[in-house]
Amino acid sequence: MSGQMVPPGARGETTAPPLFVAPAGRPVARLPGLGRRVAMASAVFVVAEIGIALVPFEALRRLSGLPIALGVTPFEVLAAGTVLALLTAARHFSKPSRAYGPVAITAAVAGIAYLLWLAAHATIAVDPGHGVGVTLTYGTVLELMAVAPALSLVSAVVTTLEDLRHPGERLPFDYPAGGV
Repeated sequence: MSGQMVPPGARGETTAPPLFVAPAGRPVARLPGLGRRVAMASAVFVVAEIGIALVPFEALRRLSGLPIALGVTPFEVLAAGTVLALLTAARHFSKPSRAYGPVAITAAVAGIAYLLWLAAHATIAVDPGHGVGVTLTYGTVLELMAVAPALSLVSAVVTTLEDLRHPGERLPFDYPAGGV
């Protein structure tokens, strides 16, 4: 017997949208194919690479030609940004699998480590050469920015534990099969 659509309110539920329900009463997931996952992960990588690697690299490269001392080199930022962009794409690619939680944990830890590393080197010194210099430190801002990947880490740990406890349970909600 094939699945059936359950209209809203048929079982007394008024808040949940209708899902395609399998004969056993469990929602069914419609997972994206490998090609679509690769295409989407590639798009995510390109956007992340531009935003967290190439733009900061170019900005730091242009600043390095001025009488400004930076705490990091443009190539360090490029390398770290590329690693983060790859982890972001891997996280997106692995979402419909049980590897999603561990990959998301790795990406979050890498994001925290990157921001804390930058915070430790977050000093810009400007010396125009007239015996007057200005130093700007912005490490606290970067430490506060590390809260976002820390929240992602908590979410990834919960997702990993839920995937271990109830394999496949989140998939029908991430990738619903039936139509609303």
